[in-house]
Amino acid sequence: MKNNYSFKKREHVSRRKWLLIGYVLLFGFFSTGLQAQDAGPRRITGTVKDENGLGMPGVAILIKETTHGTITDTNGEFVIEVPDARAVLVFSFLGYLGEEIAVGNQSVFDVAMTPDITALEEVVVIGYGTSKKSDLTGSVQSLNAEGIAETPNLTAMEAMQGKMTGVDIIRTNNKPGGGLEIQIRGINSVFNFDDDKQTAPQPLFVVDGIFVDNIDDLNPADIEKIDVLKDASATAIYGSRGANGVVIVSTKNGTPGRTKIEYKGFTSLSEAMNLPDMMNGEEFIEYAFDAAAGSDRENWTLDRIFGPDELENIRTGNYTDWVDLLIDDYGVRTNHSLSLSGGDNGMNYSFGGAYTSDEGIVGDEKYERYNLRASVDKKLSDLFSVGFKIYSSYSVRDEDSYEAMRNAYRLRPTADPYDENGELQFWPMEREQQISNPLFESDNITRERRTTRTFGNLYLKLSPLEGLSYKVSFSPETEFFRYGEYRGRYSKSSRGQAQRTRAYYNSFNRLQYSFDNIIDYQRSIANDHHVSVTMISSIWYKRQDEGQSQVRNFEDDRAQFYNIENGLELREIKSDFIQETLASYAARIQYNYRGKYLLTASGRYDGSSKLAKDNKWHFFPSAAFAWKASEEEVIRENLSFLSNLKFRISYGETGNNNVSPYSSGARIDNTSFAFGQEVVGASQIGSISNDELTWEIGKEVNFGVDFGIFENRISGSVELYNKKVDGIILNRQIPRISGFEFTRSNIGKIENKGLEIGLNLSPVQTPAFTWSASITYSRNRNELLELFGNGEDDIGNRWFIGKPVSVYYDYEMAGIWQESEAIEAEEYGQRPGQVKVVDQNDDGDIDADNDRVVLGSPDPDWHGGITNRFKYRNFDLSIFAYTRKTQMLRSEFHSKFVFDQAIHGPFPARFNGLNANYWTPENPNGEYAMPGFGDFNRLTDYRKDVDFVKVGYITLGYRLPNSLLDKLKMSRLRVYTTVENPFIFTEYEGWDPENAHRNTWGYGFMRRSYQLGLEVTF
Repeated sequence: MKNNYSFKKREHVSRRKWLLIGYVLLFGFFSTGLQAQDAGPRRITGTVKDENGLGMPGVAILIKETTHGTITDTNGEFVIEVPDARAVLVFSFLGYLGEEIAVGNQSVFDVAMTPDITALEEVVVIGYGTSKKSDLTGSVQSLNAEGIAETPNLTAMEAMQGKMTGVDIIRTNNKPGGGLEIQIRGINSVFNFDDDKQTAPQPLFVVDGIFVDNIDDLNPADIEKIDVLKDASATAIYGSRGANGVVIVSTKNGTPGRTKIEYKGFTSLSEAMNLPDMMNGEEFIEYAFDAAAGSDRENWTLDRIFGPDELENIRTGNYTDWVDLLIDDYGVRTNHSLSLSGGDNGMNYSFGGAYTSDEGIVGDEKYERYNLRASVDKKLSDLFSVGFKIYSSYSVRDEDSYEAMRNAYRLRPTADPYDENGELQFWPMEREQQISNPLFESDNITRERRTTRTFGNLYLKLSPLEGLSYKVSFSPETEFFRYGEYRGRYSKSSRGQAQRTRAYYNSFNRLQYSFDNIIDYQRSIANDHHVSVTMISSIWYKRQDEGQSQVRNFEDDRAQFYNIENGLELREIKSDFIQETLASYAARIQYNYRGKYLLTASGRYDGSSKLAKDNKWHFFPSAAFAWKASEEEVIRENLSFLSNLKFRISYGETGNNNVSPYSSGARIDNTSFAFGQEVVGASQIGSISNDELTWEIGKEVNFGVDFGIFENRISGSVELYNKKVDGIILNRQIPRISGFEFTRSNIGKIENKGLEIGLNLSPVQTPAFTWSASITYSRNRNELLELFGNGEDDIGNRWFIGKPVSVYYDYEMAGIWQESEAIEAEEYGQRPGQVKVVDQNDDGDIDADNDRVVLGSPDPDWHGGITNRFKYRNFDLSIFAYTRKTQMLRSEFHSKFVFDQAIHGPFPARFNGLNANYWTPENPNGEYAMPGFGDFNRLTDYRKDVDFVKVGYITLGYRLPNSLLDKLKMSRLRVYTTVENPFIFTEYEGWDPENAHRNTWGYGFMRRSYQLGLEVTF
C-alpha cells in the first residue's frame, strides 16, 4: 500500500500531529505485510530535539513511501525497523519544518527540528471542524499553549489580552477574582456604557465543543489552544450565537506514547501600585481654607472648619495616612497544576487538577479555585470511536467590604482612627456621621460568592467509509451559584445600630446543553481538487432559576447570612425562572484547488424561542474566497523573497436574539389595590406584546492579506472589515393611550469598520541566540446609523446618529476664567477661578439645550500590544506591553476625590482629595478650578483622557540542560521569575486608567506581583 503523501526537504508540515499519529496507528499494522521486504532489515534508534536542544515527544516518523512508522517518546527518543539501507525517514511535527534523512549505513541518529516561524501548517479550530491555517479563508486569530504559558496567569482571558488583533479585553475589577470583558471588532448593540449593571454583549465561548457562558473558571495550564473567529464568514457556522464573535478553547488531550506527568506552579507576592497622590495634613489644611474662600467663607478660622480632636492633631502634627493603614504590605498568590497524559492501544487519556489562590491587599479579600478535568478517546475499531471530556471547577470569592477603600480615601488626614484610650473609634471625625472608620469594615462585612461549574462532552463517532464520518455528541453544563452577604453592626451601613444590620442570601441554578449531529465528508480528486463538506443539526436548551432574600435587624452577628431567620425584619423575598431553546441546521463546504484557490461557503438556519411567533427562524449565509498568490509559479520564480502571500475576501451574515426570554409576549405582574382600609392583591398586564420582534441582522465584508518574506522572518496579516447591524432591539416609546410606555422593537442600526495589523518578526535566529517579536494593532470605528427611524437623537440616553454608540455629552471646558477676564465671566454669572464653558451658539447664556456637545467616546482610537522573546542557550526572556490610545472615560475617581465635597455639608473641605494643582489668585496656571465653586466645575472635570501603556510582564526563565535531566530522570525542568505589571505609563491621576469609569463602590487596587515558578515534566 503506497501513501499519497510526499515530503521534500524542509517543506512545511502538511498534516496535524494527531492525524499523523492516527494514520500510523490505523494503517501501520496492515502495511507490515504489504511493503516490499528487501534483505537486510535493520533496527534504527535516535533522538529528536527542538531548537533548544531539548527532546521532542510525539514527533511522527514515517518510512518514506510507506505507512510504516512510529513516534518519539517523552524524551524524544525513537526506535524503528527499516527494510534496508535505501530507506528514507520522514520526520514531522506541528509547527516545525519537515525533515527527510536517508538511512544509509547509520544505525543511530540525532535529528534537530527547525521551527516553522509562521506556523503556516498550524491547525486551527473553525467550528465543528478544523482547518490548516494556510487554508483559512476567514479571519481567525490563534494563541497556542506556549503563548498562553509565557507568563503565569490565573485566567485564560488574561493570557489573551493584547495578543490578538481585533480582540479588545478590558479588566473590569482589580479585586481578587475580578473579571474581564471582551469585545471582538467593536460593539454591536446599544447599551449604557457608564451603567455598571450593563455590559457590552460578549462573544460565544466554546470549550471542547461545549457552549459556555464564560471561560473565567478555566485553568490556563489546561488549555492547548485558543482560536478566535472574528469575521462573519468564520462565525456564520454558529449562526445567531456568533454575532459578537466566537472564542473557541481546546483543552489538552492525551497523545500516544509513554505516560507523561507534568507539574506547573508559581507563588507570588503582590502589592498595591499606581496609588493616587492624595493630600497630606498640611496640604489639606491649605486646601480647606481655599475651599472656604471659594465658597464665600473667607472669614472662617480653623475652629470653624475642624473639630476639637482634629485641632489637637493639627497642633501636634499628628496626621493619619488612612490608605496606608488600610492596605496590607503584600498579598500572596499561588497556582499549582498537575496533569497526567498518555495513550496506548488506540486509547488516549489526559487527567489534571489545579488549585489557585489569590489573596488581596485589603482585609479578607481572597479568591480560591479548584479545577479537575478528564478526557479519554478510544478507537474501538475501524468503524467506531468514542470519547468524553469533563471539566469541573469550584470557586470561592470573598470580596470583603465595598466601602473600606472609598472611606480610606475620603477621610481627612486630620482625623484619628483611635480614641484617647487607644481603641478604634467608629466615627473618626466628630462632625462627620457618614464616613466611618474603614478599619471596622473587614470584621463587620462578609461578601462571599461560591460557584460550582461542571461541563463536558460525550461523543460517538462512526466512520463507515474512507473520508466519511458521522459524530453525535452531547454537551451539558451545570452551574450552581450562591451569594451571601452580611453587614454587621459596625459596618458603615449599620452605623452601630442592630436594626440596620442585614443579610442577603441569593442562589442561582443553571442547566444548559447542546445535542449535535455532525456529518463530515472529505475527498481528494486527482490530487488537484479537495472537497470537505460538513453538515450539522443542533439543539440547544437552557433553564435557570434563582431566588433572592434580604432580612434585617439581627440581635447579634454570629450567624451572619447562614441563619437569616434570626433577622427580625423580612425586607425582600423573590424568585425567578427562565427557559429558552435554539434549534439549528447548518452546512459548510470547503473547496481547495491545487492549494492555490480556496473557497468556503456556509449557511445556518436558526430558530429561537425568545422571538415572536412568526419570526423565530432566520437563515444566515456566508462565503469566502482566498488566493495563495505565492503558490503561483510566476511569483515563485520572480519574487523569491516572498515566502507566503495570500489574499482573502469574505461576506457573511449573523444574527442576534438580544432580548431576555419572554420579551416578545405580554407579561403579567402582581400588584395591589386599596379598597377603603383593605389592601387587595391583584394582577395586571406588565408589558405589551410585539408580534413583529425578530432578529438583529449583521452583514460583514472582510478583506485580508497574509504575507511572509525572507523565509518568513517577517510575516503577518492585514485585515479591513465593515459590519452593519440592522434591527437593533431597543425599547420603543408608544402612545400612553395603550396603557404602556414602551415595547421592545427592532429599530436601530449600527456600523463597525476597522483595520487590524498583526506582525511576527524574527530579527535574530542563531543556534545560540534568538530574538522574535509579535505586534498587534487594532483600530475600530463604531457609528450609530439609525435609532428610531425618524432621524432623531435620544439625548436622554446620549445616543446620537452619526456618533459612536457610547459617547460623553456635556459642556465643553475651555480653561479657567482668569482675573483679567472677570468682566466677561460675570456676563455668564461666573467669576475668576471657575471653569470656563464654551458658549456653543454665542447667545451669551450657558444652557443644557444649546451648549452641550459630544466630548468624546470610551472607545479607544486604537489598541495593541507587543511581545518580545529572547532565548540564549537555556535562558529565555519575554517582555509584554499593551496600550489603549485616545480614549475618554468618565473618571469615578475624579468624581469622588477632586473637590466633589468641597462645598457640601456644614463645613467646606468635607473629604480629603487629590493633591491637585488647582487655581488660586496666587496660582493662576492651576489645572483645576478653585475648590469651593460649584455648578460647571463638577460637570466638566470628570471626563478624562485615559491613554496608557502597561508593561504586562517581564519573565526570565532557565531550562535545565539535557545532561542533568537524564540524571534526574526528567524530560523537562524550567524555573522562572516574573514581575507582573512592573510599570504603567499614563497621565491619568486615578487608580487604574483601564477601568476608570467603574464605580468606586467595590473598587480594587491595581497590583504589581513578584512571582517564582517551576515547570517539571517526567
